[in-house]
Amino acid sequence: MIALSLPELKTATSCLFAKDTFDYFLVKEITIATSNTFHVDGKLHKDYYTEEEREELRDSTYSDWKSLRPFCYQMIKGKKLPLSFQIVLQLSSDNVEKFLDRHHFACRASDVSGLYLHFRYKNGELSVITGTSLNFFTLEKTIDTAWDEMVEKILKLAGILYTK
Repeated sequence: MIALSLPELKTATSCLFAKDTFDYFLVKEITIATSNTFHVDGKLHKDYYTEEEREELRDSTYSDWKSLRPFCYQMIKGKKLPLSFQIVLQLSSDNVEKFLDRHHFACRASDVSGLYLHFRYKNGELSVITGTSLNFFTLEKTIDTAWDEMVEKILKLAGILYTK
């Protein structure tokens, strides 16, 4: 787990809210404080969807960032900055599988509860904290380290400056 400060607020928030940089992540939780506090738990209500739409969702439990991003963008855009926001994103299971394969880890995607990004904005400062959750206990930290490095690569490719 690492905490990275994102000093160029405009670039970072543009990548988060206006571009598709993080669209392949799922939403675990969103809290945005403006004139009110808005909270989204990210869990899909499958009974809302038609049978055909449920098939497209497959076994997903959470909404993807791509579908919720426009709503969040509407809440924060304007002349005033939000008071705060927290966005917890989780790498999709398909992408967890690719991540594990790319790094030749012996565990399966089902062994990984989640690979997370936790964006936090408050008092004019934005940061992102990485996180990993495994379904088994280990003192081995190679998955954590690889995820931290992957997040740094994602930020660099998006042109988001960060400091440790």
